[in-house]
Amino acid sequence: MNNKLRKILACVVMMTLIVTIMAGCGNTGTQTQNDTSDTGTTNEQEDGTQSDAKTTISFMTLTSNQDAISSVIKEYEQQNPNVKIKVSFNSTDDQKKNLKIAASSKTLPDIWRNWGGSLGSYYPENGLSYDLTEYAKAHNWGDKFMPAALELATLDGQLAGYPFVINALGMFYRKDIFEKYNMAIPQTFDDFEKALATLKSNGITPISTAGKYGWHVMRIWEELLEMYCGSETHDKLLTLDADWSQEGVVKSFAKLKEWIDKGYFPEGYLTADPNDTKLLLYQDKAAMDIEGPWFETNSLIADGQDVSKYGFFKMPLTAEANRMSAFIEMIQFNADLSDEKLDQCMNFVEFMYSPETVEKYQLQQPLPYKDNKLPDNLVLVPQVVDSMNEYGTFTITDQALPQEVVNKLFEALDSIGLAKMTSEQAAQFMQQAVEEYKNSNN
Repeated sequence: MNNKLRKILACVVMMTLIVTIMAGCGNTGTQTQNDTSDTGTTNEQEDGTQSDAKTTISFMTLTSNQDAISSVIKEYEQQNPNVKIKVSFNSTDDQKKNLKIAASSKTLPDIWRNWGGSLGSYYPENGLSYDLTEYAKAHNWGDKFMPAALELATLDGQLAGYPFVINALGMFYRKDIFEKYNMAIPQTFDDFEKALATLKSNGITPISTAGKYGWHVMRIWEELLEMYCGSETHDKLLTLDADWSQEGVVKSFAKLKEWIDKGYFPEGYLTADPNDTKLLLYQDKAAMDIEGPWFETNSLIADGQDVSKYGFFKMPLTAEANRMSAFIEMIQFNADLSDEKLDQCMNFVEFMYSPETVEKYQLQQPLPYKDNKLPDNLVLVPQVVDSMNEYGTFTITDQALPQEVVNKLFEALDSIGLAKMTSEQAAQFMQQAVEEYKNSNN
């Protein structure tokens, strides 16, 4: 048999096998899915009929408003039947951890919720997030967003995400408890300490602080750092341009230890979860909690609390140093997105964080838009915004500092609570951590 005939026979056999396999697949009646991962589209086949292409957008976000986000996704998919949102939810700390795991395994989703500062900067620094600088110029983001929001979202020289909320922290308090003990809103730091003492003496936990993750205690401590170091030095500490062993840092740790020893935090606070200690407010057992504007929507309203029982005030410090801790949250986009997929993802994000959607589903406020009008049903969020505008802000510590240094800070705060370090030792421990970080990153 000559070579030409052999080739013809081989082709006939191969075609027969292909036809047989395709016939077998067509007779099963099952559904198959072909995922073209580079474009994020899928073609669903049923009974041999091919449907229109469907775009799948993978999204990683937080559990804090899971029900609302799920409802938003459902509505969006109904309005856009050719889009499927594949969402995964994480706690705050799991979000940070799982994003890093996904980054190292090259399995980052199309879009993910993140924060500013060192938490968000990891992704542009390593070429993992989409630089939105040119996109923002083309779509006039300068006319849409507050300048501060875009500034906080600019990391490593790139516009690293779509800012959807700007937050500042202060004291949410039980107005009825304050009234019961004839307490006015503190106007000075001395007034604030007198309020702490009055509450404790009447069997009320002054502040429902929890230490499990470190960042809740940090919120109290960083206010003390602002007061004892002054705003200018505080900023230099956060950029690692000042000595962390200085007297102001020592005083901030010492005051924190004093409040711990006086029982101003819940019993067993070091191992408590913030989601658990906030219940003390609901149960009339605690009077205050240091939180941001999300507390009204994601906690009080979501948990069915009577918002009229609650008020807000900025924790008073000194006239010279009295700013509020602040940060943005943003959606970051995968650097590997095509132009088409970027537009599809952006369409979903802009729907999710439109004023209409945010109000409808009680999502986090305030939106960082220039013309944003807060919903009429929000009472406390406007007070947070007004305070932020009045007092100014500094970047929250666990975003301003490199994460390696943040971890050392949490260790120091725990050690203060456990009496394993003195305030002087904690300050020196932090200076050593800064020096080690600088040496390893030169």
